[in-house]
Amino acid sequence: MTDTQLSQDENSLSERVLAATVATINRFGSEAGLQELTWRVRAEPTIVLEGTHPGGQSHPDAEALCEKWAERLQLSEVNGFGGDGCRVWTVDLFAWEIDVFCVTDPERYAMTYPDDED
Repeated sequence: MTDTQLSQDENSLSERVLAATVATINRFGSEAGLQELTWRVRAEPTIVLEGTHPGGQSHPDAEALCEKWAERLQLSEVNGFGGDGCRVWTVDLFAWEIDVFCVTDPERYAMTYPDDED
């Protein structure tokens, strides 16, 4: 097996693990009547699985949906982001972190984080 084949196999495995994780978390929310979130993975030094409203982090219903998800997943709200125009809830799971995120004030958020894309 070449390095290229190994790299492709590793990527395929990573994609499958992520898809299974997202499906499991969304099923857990669905059992409570919640709309699915869109999930992405960030690496900063731990692995962060971040959920946002499927219509975008600034969607008019994002705050309400994310708040319900945070309650379902028993996440704690991170203090200090309200003035940035967003809300973040989180939990540390050893080497993983799960975050639920929404923008509450798009203009203030854009001024604070101009490089972030919705």
